[in-house]
Amino acid sequence: ARGIGPAGRVTGRSTPVRSAAEDGAAAAEALARLGRLAPTRAESAEVDVIVPVYRARAETLRCLASVLEAANETRFALVVIDDCGPDTRLRADLARLARRGLIELLVQARNRGFVAAVNRGMRLRRDRDVVWLNADTEVHGDWLDRLRRAARSAPDIATVTPLTNNGTICSYPRFNADNFEPLEIGWDEVDRIAAQVNAGRTVGAPTCVGFATYVCRDAVERVGLLDEAAFGRGYGEENDFSRRAVAAGFRNLIAGDVFVRHLGQASFGEARAELVEAALRVVERRHPGYHRAVHRFIADDPVAPLRRAIDEERLRRAGSPRRNALLVTHSLGGGTHQHVEEEIARLATRGTGAVVMTGGAAGQETARLSHPSVAELPSLDSVPTGGPEFAALLGRIGVTEVQVHHLADFGRRAAGRFAWLLDGLDLPIDVVVHDYLAVCPRINLADQRGMYCGEPDEAGCRRCLATRRSNFGAPDIRRWREEYRQLLGLAREIRVPDRDVAMRLGHYFPGLNTIAVRPHERLQVPAPAPARRRPRPFRIATIGAIGPIKGFDVLLDLAAEAYARDAGVELTVIGYTRNDSAARAAGIRVTGPYRNEDVASEIARVDPDLILIPSIWPETYCYTLSLALESGRPVVGFDIGAVGTRMRDARRAGADCTLLPLSLARDPAALFETCVPARAPAVAAGEPVGRPHKTLAAVAGG
Repeated sequence: ARGIGPAGRVTGRSTPVRSAAEDGAAAAEALARLGRLAPTRAESAEVDVIVPVYRARAETLRCLASVLEAANETRFALVVIDDCGPDTRLRADLARLARRGLIELLVQARNRGFVAAVNRGMRLRRDRDVVWLNADTEVHGDWLDRLRRAARSAPDIATVTPLTNNGTICSYPRFNADNFEPLEIGWDEVDRIAAQVNAGRTVGAPTCVGFATYVCRDAVERVGLLDEAAFGRGYGEENDFSRRAVAAGFRNLIAGDVFVRHLGQASFGEARAELVEAALRVVERRHPGYHRAVHRFIADDPVAPLRRAIDEERLRRAGSPRRNALLVTHSLGGGTHQHVEEEIARLATRGTGAVVMTGGAAGQETARLSHPSVAELPSLDSVPTGGPEFAALLGRIGVTEVQVHHLADFGRRAAGRFAWLLDGLDLPIDVVVHDYLAVCPRINLADQRGMYCGEPDEAGCRRCLATRRSNFGAPDIRRWREEYRQLLGLAREIRVPDRDVAMRLGHYFPGLNTIAVRPHERLQVPAPAPARRRPRPFRIATIGAIGPIKGFDVLLDLAAEAYARDAGVELTVIGYTRNDSAARAAGIRVTGPYRNEDVASEIARVDPDLILIPSIWPETYCYTLSLALESGRPVVGFDIGAVGTRMRDARRAGADCTLLPLSLARDPAALFETCVPARAPAVAAGEPVGRPHKTLAAVAGG
């Protein structure tokens, strides 16, 4: 259905509104293209390409130019039906093109609509196949040759419809949807890819879709023309024709090797939905079971392999012709996401492409494949990861190495499944450690309070998992670690960002001689900023997304302590928290999400006297610590994990760093006295101080 969804849903949308100047420029560009073309030889044509025209001057002229510029061996006549539209400039343009022999122009004495216009074109000659082509389409390359090959591949074919961005069951990249967002390549390149990867491939369909339909003359002679009486104003006429053809023993095809761009204008405004509903009622009444056939086609989606072949080729072309890394990771953001982006940039400097693999939409045993420079790839959203088909796919897109960054998206048996999968790929494998998922399904070695759990023995881990189930349920901890041991054992290198991580990982997985400490970045620690005393509150800043293990409760307790002492201390989170309302009620200022490149200016704006890193779990790296150190401000943190080792290293390099025992995380009075000078600067007259709302003091003390 031209712009009609399978159940009568209107799926077309208006093209973006352009100014008169923009529309004029687009029309002028199309006329310039047409001005360079030579006349066609309509008398020797094999196919009539019928384009009904009413309005949309620029789009119509671009459509005609694309048809006449296309390189086809099939001889055709471009038959334009001027349906007495309101744009006198467009009608003059068409007359001029006809005088030059570029088009064969038929002029309606009055506006009779799309169906009558197409029928007049089909009556023009009875010895030729025809193409119904909307005036808001653009064709590419030898599109007509490819459609004709499909149409002539068997004697029982009535219609052939190409793929398009906006054509319900013919739509690409998303099926049965309007795809108006541009891709990373032009639509002409999509057509070239389709011609390459889907050469000669077609699927049978219950109906044609009338934006661009090749119609065989034998079917027209047997079935008749479009029904003007029933569908005079448009919508439903090609569905009716298709079903009459099926009843007469013909088939309708979708050609996977042709792509035609379709702008999809809403020609009838608010009356369109009513027209669609009425048209589909007529189709169903004439052809009982039509809706059921279309819905069955959508459920089965036999066009999926054609779309997937194009998606795979787009993904392959985005990579390197020689080397490409598959980066297996999660879709949860955070430091892992940041490092993966940085790794993609590093790979590019050495000429290696990157394919990102996260958990798929259909379940834990599927994967989503993407590329940082490629727009959506819907056909690769739920790729099964089991069996040889997945290995073959990786071969087709040119993967030559694998980096496993995180398996949180892939379910409780992910490590064992990936160990089996990767072992069969015969590719070099690196594992990059971002947290402690390999050690514990709760990931962060934190207890029910969010504090470091102390890493108990297996019995203690079992008790913890029995009462505090993880996102992976309560798997047997020994089996969990054994499956990760198998995975880690396949790695040519296990990269960890800090020596504290290497030590902890080595404790659980002894004998792994491939662990390499590779910090995520080279940190340049500036000289400490000179101390300043100003008549204002003593300011403490924290950076990041602050949840429980990042010290959210530590900040609330510290804010409550400052309020109780009336000490003139101001706390600010440069970023956000797990509960911004509670944080603000406790007197903590929250600036909101940030971009890393903006943090330096945010720190300067807040102008803190010190930056607190309140993490209470053994961080494996901590990007926010890097941001704090780069500011040159005094930094305070708890002596645990990579925060402890990195702050020691930074202190040796001259940074102003203070490490505190983790016990102070639950002692707000001692933490306050450690962080805040005994005589904090006085508050300047009239300067506001963040304080908790009195009715929420209990939240602040939480």
